[in-house]
Amino acid sequence: MLKQTYFPLCALVLLATSASYAADHAVCDDKTMAALHESERLVSSLRYDKLGQARVMASDGSMYTAGEVQWMRTQLHWISEQCTHSDPVTAAGRLLEVQHFIKEKHGSP
Repeated sequence: MLKQTYFPLCALVLLATSASYAADHAVCDDKTMAALHESERLVSSLRYDKLGQARVMASDGSMYTAGEVQWMRTQLHWISEQCTHSDPVTAAGRLLEVQHFIKEKHGSP
């Protein structure tokens, strides 16, 4: 019984510590981090209703293909890693590309 509660508790503490460490050691400025979180919020709203679904609607009403969703998720993960560890200038540039893509899709019918 102790093992069943001990391991999940340890995992929760480790996750909270890691998130706190990443937030405290981000090298990107606050504006970039806010823009990153806003983009992540939109991309995380993209959910497939069924496997192999061709189009997905975002929370703002814009439509994306599965490939576009995967590309955005990959880009945002990479940007987050760069902001956390090393290269804020490249991360900010890549974030602008993703934001431009999102704005283009939002404006299209």
